[in-house]
Amino acid sequence: MSTGRLGGVDLAAAVETALYAPPVGERTAIKVVFANRNVSLSARVRVVLRPGAGPTTPDDYLAFDEVIPVSESRVSAVFDVENPQEVLVESDVAGVSAQANGLERAIV
Repeated sequence: MSTGRLGGVDLAAAVETALYAPPVGERTAIKVVFANRNVSLSARVRVVLRPGAGPTTPDDYLAFDEVIPVSESRVSAVFDVENPQEVLVESDVAGVSAQANGLERAIV
């Protein structure tokens, strides 16, 4: 069982990026924290919970083009992820960090 920071990425503009995938036999309750480090650009971010490998579909979005003002951060609601699901994130501008924080626990 792991708690705390489970993954982190510095996002490139308009690139869907893998943030977190739970280990086999684990279910994880996580939240995603975005930090917009830009001093002159707002950011629009997306959170994807994909059922596994393959392309993202419209049904996979948990957040879509959520605005983060200059030099601010936002935290998603807590949601569960179970292997083979994966969490991906995207920003329309560079200078945005994303972090997955949560609790991994064995599926019983």
